[in-house]
Amino acid sequence: MNETILLLLVMIVALVSGFLISALLEIRKAAKELGRFIETAEGSITPAAAELNGTMKSLKTAAEEISEVARDVQKFSSAVEEVSENVKKINYLLSTVPAMVAGVAAGIKSVVEYYARPRGESAEEENRNKEP
Repeated sequence: MNETILLLLVMIVALVSGFLISALLEIRKAAKELGRFIETAEGSITPAAAELNGTMKSLKTAAEEISEVARDVQKFSSAVEEVSENVKKINYLLSTVPAMVAGVAAGIKSVVEYYARPRGESAEEENRNKEP
């Protein structure tokens, strides 16, 4: 019976060893494949990282240019506002010129009429002489 137990133990150890060796070989194979995958991934990641870095630099440059354009638009907007205010002032002055001209014309007419009538005659007498 000792021999049978010993034989069974040897067979069990042989079977377990066979499974363990097979499992270790599979683990080794998986580790090699994992190593190749990591090398491939590194090969892909390095150019992608460089491209991403270039894209980030381009985006930074574009953002700076957009910021500059925004400042230019703000300056242009301020200039347009200033021109609008000046046009309003000019429009006001132009709207008051006819009234000023009419006032000056009335004043000139009064002065001319005053100096055009005979010296002894008053404005009332002149108006009576003009009436039919």
